[in-house]
Amino acid sequence: MHLIIDIGNTNIVFALFEGEAMIQSWRQSTLRTRSSDEYAAFLLPLLKACDLDWQAMEGVMVASVVPESDFQIRSFCRTYLKQDPRAEARQAGGSRSRSSGECAGGESLLSEPSHRD
Repeated sequence: MHLIIDIGNTNIVFALFEGEAMIQSWRQSTLRTRSSDEYAAFLLPLLKACDLDWQAMEGVMVASVVPESDFQIRSFCRTYLKQDPRAEARQAGGSRSRSSGECAGGESLLSEPSHRD
């Protein structure tokens, strides 16, 4: 199971994937001052409610257009998920600068056709 975190200007999307299939996703409004503990307080109960074991996380990837949120999200991943997230920075206009070389294509890792963060 892999967690993909897509940090947009309006929302942060947390999505769990098993292989290429998305098995669950949640949205949270983007708040640049939110702490890593607040991300944990939001996400960990949701995982538990869905009978998903956060300790079974095999990897985490973060895509972001909000640099102010990156440190706290990465801290959440390291502290609570015991994962060092792979990062991919999105730039204005949807183009992306990849630090891991893992993901390509599309405007957003988790975009909905009618919504753009």
